[in-house]
Amino acid sequence: MTEEVRIKKFKEVESDLINQGYKGKEHTISILKANIMAFILAGPIAIFFLLAYDWVHETHDFGFSNGQVVLLFVLLIISMGVHEVLHGLGWSKFCQNKWKSIHIGVIWKALTPFCCCVEPLNTRAYVVGSILPLIVLGFGGSILAILMESPLLLALGIINIISAGGDVTILMMLLKQGHKKIMDHPTKCGFWAFGLYN
Repeated sequence: MTEEVRIKKFKEVESDLINQGYKGKEHTISILKANIMAFILAGPIAIFFLLAYDWVHETHDFGFSNGQVVLLFVLLIISMGVHEVLHGLGWSKFCQNKWKSIHIGVIWKALTPFCCCVEPLNTRAYVVGSILPLIVLGFGGSILAILMESPLLLALGIINIISAGGDVTILMMLLKQGHKKIMDHPTKCGFWAFGLYN
């Protein structure tokens, strides 16, 4: 699904919602701000898991061999794709057209992968899809690392927590919306909220 198709689908849904009496409001952030907020919001969570690992295993040795560094890099590349698929899985469960309403791609000029849902969802459903990668890859990976005493998995989990920082920023914006219809912005980092505005 190209950007043009996403824009067309968005305008069709927007027009339908306006005809139903809704008004839309854009809530977006720049990719730069999303990356900065990733460290501000997700950084403390990452530090928590690092300290938890250190406390449980009483170790400060996080050195990796060359082979482990290569493995970590490969796992990070894979997890970037899994991250977007998890967004899609979360949102598709609430879509009428299921996976057909999900588009995964890359914004090449920013080298940023993304997942876009072309159906409007209620706020709670959108939150589920937004937070799923943080829970599965970030929290899940870090907890698994502590249980398995694996510094490699811990590094992967912590990086995935930081990577979900932009999602946490979006989540903070979502929690202010109340009961509205939420739709992915077709071209920017963020969403449109449709409801009754003064």
